[in-house]
Amino acid sequence: MVADRRTRAKKGARGAMRIFLLPALLCSVLWIAFSSGSRNVRAPVAQDEGDPYSIGASISGTSVKGCPTFIGGVWPKSPAERSGIRPGDRLIEVDGKPVQGMALPEVGKSIRSDQPGVVTLILWRRGKEFEARVQRERLSLILAAEGFKQAGGFLVPVGTAEAEIKRLAEEDQRPIAHRVFPLHYPLNADLYYGGFEVFVFADPDQVAVGGLEQGPAFRAGIHQGDVILSVNGVNTTGKSPKELEGLFSSNRPKVLRLVVDRVTSTQTIEFELEKTSDVLKENHKRLINGTLTPDVADEDLHCFTEKPEK
Repeated sequence: MVADRRTRAKKGARGAMRIFLLPALLCSVLWIAFSSGSRNVRAPVAQDEGDPYSIGASISGTSVKGCPTFIGGVWPKSPAERSGIRPGDRLIEVDGKPVQGMALPEVGKSIRSDQPGVVTLILWRRGKEFEARVQRERLSLILAAEGFKQAGGFLVPVGTAEAEIKRLAEEDQRPIAHRVFPLHYPLNADLYYGGFEVFVFADPDQVAVGGLEQGPAFRAGIHQGDVILSVNGVNTTGKSPKELEGLFSSNRPKVLRLVVDRVTSTQTIEFELEKTSDVLKENHKRLINGTLTPDVADEDLHCFTEKPEK
């Protein structure tokens, strides 16, 4: 979805796989499960290294009994997008085989391939079933069309320095002391913010960019992993999560000027904050009573807001 630009999904508090996609920025058809707290946002998918033939969409599901498998996100200009597939569509069949009851990794494997060819999907959207015949393309070509590549298990902009990729790998192993926006978004959808997670690391004390949504910060050139030195001239070191939330969000339109350390250089990046509700809409997500969900039909929201049966 521009989404955290990582294709790596981990387990545990910071790695529960989820369908946070920069819907518009999701990568290939793979598998993910919804959960908050993951560090994987822009490309929240788990996938083996390699360059499979893909349709350019992710799939998602939950553990709630009776809930279907969904299209989690669709990459811009991908075969999936050209075929009319949208985030939130229910996935019913793949090449004539029903997916109900199939494990998500198995579903993902049935859609992608190591060979080019057409895959036929039966989908359901808001009361209507329809068919999509999709020509697979190399994942690398789908990503490159939007200026991205896979490197070291991460999804990064083409031209990203090796030093940045190395720091991403190092940050991925560091414990996070605080998340300024625990759901990746402010809980108040009327606030204005930049469209990215803010992680606080300790030893040394650093504030860094986590997952990126499609939004103002991404469009201005912020990279995941950037260490934020100051916000509008205010040093970020030693600030509490509450103070940082005040720096990175606002109750009115506002321009942020960030000075960031990008390993090989220090850069100043400016952008205007956008309303959280607008960023949610752009990324095909919804905030329902403090729960972040994909933009599925109303009758499917319970799949993401109910607790699964034990």
